[in-house]
Amino acid sequence: MPVEMQQGQHLRAELNNFKSISQTFGKIDNFKIGDIVYWSKYSEKKIGIVSDLYSSFDGNRKVAYATIFCFEEQRKHNILCMNLKILTKNEFERQKN
Repeated sequence: MPVEMQQGQHLRAELNNFKSISQTFGKIDNFKIGDIVYWSKYSEKKIGIVSDLYSSFDGNRKVAYATIFCFEEQRKHNILCMNLKILTKNEFERQKN
């Protein structure tokens, strides 16, 4: 007969499993320097090119970042890789409209 868990114990067990799957928050492997990417900032979409990829420790966890040169603002931003999406030709046409 299985032992019953207290309320919330199951969720904590699942979160512990999630933490052990990946020590890095976000993935650098999904991107390469030169990729054209987009992200949203306050519901406004931005487009740029990846100029650097790196990891940094934030809150005792390794976090994946990309340095992006933003086309609209003509300056660099450090963006979480989780917030980036690679822009394909079809998506680029939709962004212009």
